Amino acid sequence: MTYEILIGALGLIGLLAGIVKPIITLNTNIAALRASIDQLQKVLDEVKVRVTAHGRELDDIRVELADHEARIKTLER
Repeated sequence: MTYEILIGALGLIGLLAGIVKPIITLNTNIAALRASIDQLQKVLDEVKVRVTAHGRELDDIRVELADHEARIKTLER
């Protein structure tokens, strides 16, 4: 091999290494972010179930309160 071919091959290898390393790092970060998003989705689903249950409880309490208010109005007459 001549000197120019050796320099060109080393330059090409350096260029490829400079391009491939950030791509690999980016893919690793994307995989980590996807795992985080999946975990957040699971937590959000659990919170959604709890909020729905609490909403039902509040609706039941409002009905009871309306019944109590009606009874008090009847007693005040």
